[in-house]
Amino acid sequence: MTQSRVNIQSISYADGAPYFSIFDVKSDFSFPVEFKVTDYPGLTLCHVTTATSRPRLVAYWRTESAFRAYEAAFSRNLALQTPESSGFAVDIRQPKVVWWKPKSLSAIVLAVAATFGGLSALRDYFAALFALPEVTLSYSDANRIDSVEGEQVSAKLTAVSGVRFVPESVLFDTVRVQTPTGQAIQMQMQMEPPALPNLIAGQPQVMIMTGTAPAHSGKQGEPDVYQLNVFAKARAGMITGLFGGQRSSVPGKAIWIWSNKPGLQQLKLGRHAGGSCEFLGELYSPRAYATLNLEVKSESNPGEVVSLNATTEGGMSSTPEASANRTVFIAAVELHSLEKFRLYPYRVFLDLAKQVDTGSCELWKNKLRITAK
Repeated sequence: MTQSRVNIQSISYADGAPYFSIFDVKSDFSFPVEFKVTDYPGLTLCHVTTATSRPRLVAYWRTESAFRAYEAAFSRNLALQTPESSGFAVDIRQPKVVWWKPKSLSAIVLAVAATFGGLSALRDYFAALFALPEVTLSYSDANRIDSVEGEQVSAKLTAVSGVRFVPESVLFDTVRVQTPTGQAIQMQMQMEPPALPNLIAGQPQVMIMTGTAPAHSGKQGEPDVYQLNVFAKARAGMITGLFGGQRSSVPGKAIWIWSNKPGLQQLKLGRHAGGSCEFLGELYSPRAYATLNLEVKSESNPGEVVSLNATTEGGMSSTPEASANRTVFIAAVELHSLEKFRLYPYRVFLDLAKQVDTGSCELWKNKLRITAK
């Protein structure tokens, strides 16, 4: 039982004269941990005295009727015998209580603390009724989402409440995937959990979105780029929550859907000088590959092409091949230890018998055939 000092003069006599009862107890007596004065209506306080050779327990009751009604349960629960004595407290003397006159410095401190406590409770209660929702949604990482067509797409979303005194409820009502131009596509994303009924300030919660990647468009083998948009409605306050909620959204997040086989970016013209054209391209690796072969092929009239070469960082270029009449040229590069969802740049060098310019290099670029396998 929690020990505390109690001023007996604080007992109210409005319901009758205070009543007391005295019990003999053993020297090692102590109140059980679960004992509470409030379990016995009318019991004001009780204590053990050790001023004599025989310890005693003294209990004070507001009225004799309270003593008669609850003394049996009180004695039974504390394993007490019949009271040694009991009766009314009479001829009581105490100073007149003036409510506005502080009794001590500690009383003043307690009064001020109680006042601030009451104001704080009013503030919290007002917030519980009229709090406005404030929720911040963000992705758990800033990287784009990568997935291969037909496989799972997943993303993590974090919700943080900005309301201090009451919990918020957040319902994720719209999850949409669309093209960069704003056209929605048929791709269902499931949110788990779909709602946060008890979002508390300082306790971020994480949701997981999952779906299935759509088929790749096949355009140049490049990943199809989409945007993930999430919208939610937040409510807070018992009264303000009845009049609609606050709409929240997450800035769009890029989703790249890769083809299930290596892809090639359309060649771009780099530099040209004399009879040489340089072309730049990128190889898209949707999976991890131990080895991948990049092959460039050129077909022309006899005497037009002098040589054809291809290079890439970290790759091994094989000796270019040419047909006997020098109309077909093949250059190949072998790449090793490719990582998934990575872009690998490469270069193609075409040497021609005649001087070139931008226009002629563009024409030759369209004649090149490039494969990755």
